[in-house]
Amino acid sequence: MNYIWINPVVKAMYFDKLEDLVRELENKGYKVVEPPSQVEIVKDKFKHTCIKEGKIVLDTRCPAAIEYIKENLKNDDFYIPNIEPILIHSARVLYNIYIRDNKENALIITTPCSSLRNMGNYIFKEEKKCGVAFKTWNDICKKLDIKKEEKCSISPIPLGFFRDLNLNVLEVSGQQKVLKAVKNAVESNEDINLVEILLCEGGCNAGDGV
Repeated sequence: MNYIWINPVVKAMYFDKLEDLVRELENKGYKVVEPPSQVEIVKDKFKHTCIKEGKIVLDTRCPAAIEYIKENLKNDDFYIPNIEPILIHSARVLYNIYIRDNKENALIITTPCSSLRNMGNYIFKEEKKCGVAFKTWNDICKKLDIKKEEKCSISPIPLGFFRDLNLNVLEVSGQQKVLKAVKNAVESNEDINLVEILLCEGGCNAGDGV
């Protein structure tokens, strides 16, 4: 059996045509699956990390943002935790449900950007978890000859992910803004616990994979 998970950005793109998309995928041999929400699990990991660490914690849900910061800021005054993006958490859950005990099955995880695609494929290759492949939505549309809808104007995963954690969070998106915000947060005397960062302006709906 071939399984596929449609990420939230793609769902937003096809919002009024989602049922048609699901039927099309099923007609092409792919069963659409959905993992239990990993949102609270990820939030809890960040909350405990912020409480434990004495430095400013950086949001690691956007691997492209983290790589950009590492390349441009040589600084030890912030902490980059080993917390995987929600998409990777979701992939692990789906692997355990559909692949682990049945190696004949295959699972595709769709991603809104090439950075998440590359991260997922690297992690699962390193862990020798077969049967799982990460592909951008552009990859899927090309491979399965699916009509691609226009990018959604508002991200389904906007800034504000951590607002209910009772932490001092700095929220920023956009390449230059991200770099400036992290640098200023480190150099200022403000009591900032966490910097929420999305490299694409506005969120993952602007990713290079959709």
